[in-house]
Amino acid sequence: MTPARALGKLGAMLVRSRLALISVVATVVAGCSGGTETGNPPVSGALSYVGFSSEPARIGVRDGGEELTVRQSWLDLDRVSFSTRGGCGLSEAATLTLPGIGVGDHAAGNHVVTSFESTPAAFCRVELPFVRADAPTSGPSELAGNSVLLLAELADGTPVSIASSSTPIVELAAGDSGFRGDAGRARVLLAFDFATWLDGLDFGAAERSDGAIWIDRERNTALLEAFEGRLSRGVSLHADGDGDGTLDPGSEPIAEAR
Repeated sequence: MTPARALGKLGAMLVRSRLALISVVATVVAGCSGGTETGNPPVSGALSYVGFSSEPARIGVRDGGEELTVRQSWLDLDRVSFSTRGGCGLSEAATLTLPGIGVGDHAAGNHVVTSFESTPAAFCRVELPFVRADAPTSGPSELAGNSVLLLAELADGTPVSIASSSTPIVELAAGDSGFRGDAGRARVLLAFDFATWLDGLDFGAAERSDGAIWIDRERNTALLEAFEGRLSRGVSLHADGDGDGTLDPGSEPIAEAR
């Protein structure tokens, strides 16, 4: 084989390899822009989800709540979108959409994570849709037709069940300069603050049935409306530098409801 023919064959192989790599990245990440392949090589990232309480002494998670303890928090979550929509002073448009995780118990303490690859970019906004679970294969049967099922217990042992069919698209906004998803800062987590969701709900005034408090579309509807009005305010995006899916004490949001 002549040197020219060998070089031509090698060049064709490199082109095919490059196209295969682009195809894999495009499958994992939808629509991310904001750089060139040579100037901004793809970075690996991870989006985790965690339920917590900003007031653990009062509203506990799994145990320890002086007023109430959240035992389970089942959510059905759709695709998460990062974008430059809304401005925040960024000159380049960029979007990143990650698969929804579906149904899960976010009070269980498990590390739920979605890994991804993307081109480095800065974002202004995060959108997280809540969706209704249709005959879920995991979780209590009461979750069917609902997007949220929160099971808790008052300090006196009274069971509390909150079932919501609300389907908000939670929108979180970053500061004036946005937040970046480049190397070293591509690990983030969405945090659900049960204390914010439950703050101010007057369980003492709730009607009880069979020794329990049921809050849904038919019972204690005023409490349900108050709970649903707090859903967006209880969600925030944080950096997860060590990638352990745990909200570090004192962590400040990099994007939150505004």
